[in-house]
This record gives sequence, C-alpha cells and structure tokens, in this order.
Amino acid sequence: MKSYSNLTALRALIKASLQSIFKSPSAIVFGVAFPLIFIMVFGFLGGGKDPVFSVADALTSDTTVSLNRSLHQVPQLKWKTFATQNEIDAALQNGTITATIAIQQPIASPPGSATSASPTRATSGPRTLMDARILRTRS
Repeated sequence: MKSYSNLTALRALIKASLQSIFKSPSAIVFGVAFPLIFIMVFGFLGGGKDPVFSVADALTSDTTVSLNRSLHQVPQLKWKTFATQNEIDAALQNGTITATIAIQQPIASPPGSATSASPTRATSGPRTLMDARILRTRS
C-alpha cells in the first residue's frame, strides 16, 4: 500500500477546486472580475489625493528649530496661526484644526558632562535632545 502524502492530498484538493471554479462561469465573474471592478470603482472615487490635516503651532513651540521649518514644508499639513490659547482650544473644539504641535529648542549639555546609561552600555559626551510632541488632538 502506498504511504499517505500531505503534498499529494493538497495537490488533489487544489486541482478539484480549480476544476469546479472553471466549470462555472459565474464563479469566475464573482470570484475574480467582480472584486477587481469594485477595487477600480472605489479607487477612482477616492481621487487619489493624500489627506490634508490642519494643525497649529503650540504657543510654546520654538519656530526657529529646523524640525519646525521642515514640518511647515510638508504638503499634507496645513498650518494655522492663533494668538491665544483660547483660540486654539476653540479651533480644536469646532474642528478647524486637528492638532497642536509643540517643538522645543534642543537641549545640549556642556561637552564632556553628559552621561547616558543604558542596560548594556554607558556613554559620555555631548548630548542633544529634540522634543517634539502633539499636545492635543480633536476628540
């Protein structure tokens, strides 16, 4: 008697499944063509545009940092300017902006005075920390 092979059984199942699909034209249409048509229709409806988010600099944000200048050049971010925190809060509440972004000036330690330790190693030398965070988002 021949030994049982999982590969032979899998091949037989795939062959039987494909034969039954190709015997029925409606199975080909609804299994292949119909999903492709849906993908194309909804792809064209989306317009292919990237989402754009309205954001604002936090009042405490440092606008001279290069990260801030780089973020202002991102086409998906539309920047709004506000004079007071109350204006920012109102804009977040009514949906005019999606988030406020705060970027702080890099903090540099004096040369040779900073020590950072990790579980695997310790290093000494100048260290720079850039703090960028989204303070609040519309809920």
